[in-house]
Parts: sequence; C-alpha cells; structure tokens
Amino acid sequence: MNPEQIDIVVGTWREASRDGQRLVAALLARLPGNAPDREARARWIIDAVTVLAPMVDRPTRFAAGASELVGRRGAVTMGELGDDQTALLGALAELVERFDEPTARAWALALKLFEETIADGCLDPFASAHEPGVAS
Repeated sequence: MNPEQIDIVVGTWREASRDGQRLVAALLARLPGNAPDREARARWIIDAVTVLAPMVDRPTRFAAGASELVGRRGAVTMGELGDDQTALLGALAELVERFDEPTARAWALALKLFEETIADGCLDPFASAHEPGVAS
C-alpha cells in the first residue's frame, strides 16, 4: 500500500465509525446468521478495523495486532471471513460519502494484508469447529 491508500483507509474508517450505531446497523444488515452471532461479529469487525487501520503502515505492529484480534475471534471459515469482508465493504459504501474506485482499491489492499497476516492462524476451512460431535 502506498501512503495515499493508507490515508484513504484511515480517513474513510474515521468517517464511517463516527456514528457507531449506524455502523453497527449497517454491518448487522449485511451479516448472515442469528442476531447474537451477527452482533458479536459486527463488534469484532469494528474492533478489528479500529485497531488495525492506523497500523496498516507499520507491518510488524499490524501483524501483532492482527494476531491478537484473531485470538479473540477464534477459528473461522473462509466463507465467514468472506461474509465479514462483504459486510464491511457494504457498510463503508453506505456510510462513506465518497466510496469510489480508489477507495475500494485501498480497502481491498488493506483487507488482503489482513488476510495474509492471519490466514495460517485462524482459518477453519472445513468448519469442523462448528459441527456437532467434531472436536476442534
């Protein structure tokens, strides 16, 4: 990511998170599942982006922060992370006044950095932790 893209991510997150209730509502509207699960996921997404957005220009701190956040979330499937990403981008598009192509590109790069940082430590691609009778 270049400095302009980092500024875009930080600035758009600041704008989107200005009204926390609207941000939660925008995420909840886009996340699948039952209400308590959606609420927990929305809160985790907000916490994760709030912590990581300002660190995107410091890879070592970003990796440590991402690992700590993943520890709070636990194992997830690729589909769940995809749903989280879709919800986040949809909420940003709704709440940010100018969510244009350069903004979408900056967020795609930031999300890719997150994905690459956490993939080995949190993915449960076969959803075994979610199936009854299967040890995780």
